[in-house]
Amino acid sequence: MGQRWSYSRCVYILESGGLYNIGRTHHLDQWLEQLRSASAHPISVFHVFQTVQDTLLERAIHALCAGDRVHGEWFRLSMRDLV
Repeated sequence: MGQRWSYSRCVYILESGGLYNIGRTHHLDQWLEQLRSASAHPISVFHVFQTVQDTLLERAIHALCAGDRVHGEWFRLSMRDLV
């Protein structure tokens, strides 16, 4: 099954097929289960920020990465972008 993610409010960065998904959720375990069952590629958790300001943080990260957006909440990011 893998690691359990029981964060109640968080912003996550997921990796799949060389792309990164940046989003927010109140139930990361359930969201990961849905994404993984619908994806043709493995999905791994790159980082999780637990915060009560999840909406604000997600918008800020999306704005910083806007030039690298591929589709929706999926971004093509380099290691330099991620550190």
